[in-house]
Amino acid sequence: MSRCGSFGRKLRAVCLLVIVGTIAGQICSRAWGGTIYSTSFDNPPFSSWAGVDGWYSTDPSDGVVGTSSPGVVGIGGLGGSKPSGSFAAAGRDFFVDPVGSKQPIVKLRTDIGILASTNANHDIFALALYNSAGTYLCALYFDEGTGSILFDNGDGNTQLMPVYFVPGYYFQIELTVDFSTSLASATISTSNGWHSDLFKDRKLNKSGSALNLGTFEYLWLPTNPSSPGNDAMLVDDLSIEASPAPSLILSKGAVHHVSGPNFIVRGGQAAEDNVRVEWRTKKHHQWTGVRGSSTSWLVPVRQLVKGRNLVDIRLLNANDAVIDQKRVVIIRK
Repeated sequence: MSRCGSFGRKLRAVCLLVIVGTIAGQICSRAWGGTIYSTSFDNPPFSSWAGVDGWYSTDPSDGVVGTSSPGVVGIGGLGGSKPSGSFAAAGRDFFVDPVGSKQPIVKLRTDIGILASTNANHDIFALALYNSAGTYLCALYFDEGTGSILFDNGDGNTQLMPVYFVPGYYFQIELTVDFSTSLASATISTSNGWHSDLFKDRKLNKSGSALNLGTFEYLWLPTNPSSPGNDAMLVDDLSIEASPAPSLILSKGAVHHVSGPNFIVRGGQAAEDNVRVEWRTKKHHQWTGVRGSSTSWLVPVRQLVKGRNLVDIRLLNANDAVIDQKRVVIIRK
């Protein structure tokens, strides 16, 4: 299996994130439908990390991966452990085709905390996605020495994010990948309600048939594998959810009987997605953006003729592909 691209060490300061809640704490996650996988690492009991519930590791027995406390697993040099090679990974295979199953939007949430090194050596930790062929799709990197967070869209180049983390505290990462558009977004949040975007709608290097959910890994990338830090990444929770592409919702149905010359078509959808809504009529034949947002939009239709009036409304994704279209019939008496 191919591994993450080179990690850029040239970093610049942007801002400092102060996180509330210690490593011993937990972050509560909301329940979402369409679950691909969910674990709090205590059911089944994780007496070890590798070998339980489908998890495996490059270092299953040398102390690099294991359990930190009930419900918490970890990877790193805590206790003076060294990786068997230049890096260490703990991963799990899923082999899901989100587009083929018509659930293209995948949200991955994980609660992690990174312990600081006390031996003057500092390392990198990462979350990485691969497809079913083992091709590297994207990764988030966490530099324990600087608190920097970086993203690699699969081309081997890292981009610095506008938020820092503080070692020694839990935070939640949410990575959303739309496998139908090759776009990814990520957020960071804490148990006290703080929330920030890391990036939004970044284009992945891979697309098309190469985009599927194969393997997810947690990685330890020592700066010097022969003399690593005694830092570690602790993992408290992981959930992976899939949902269908957005669809149009008409607030009051598709057929309306009116007596006047004007009418307002209203609609929306359940969540604010990276889509746009457009409309047209026979008279107004050019596609035009609706008023409002995708969650609450309206179309003012004027100069209705007697009898049937047709309004076409369509929903486009971030790649300008039509993913839903509906026709509204307005019958004027």
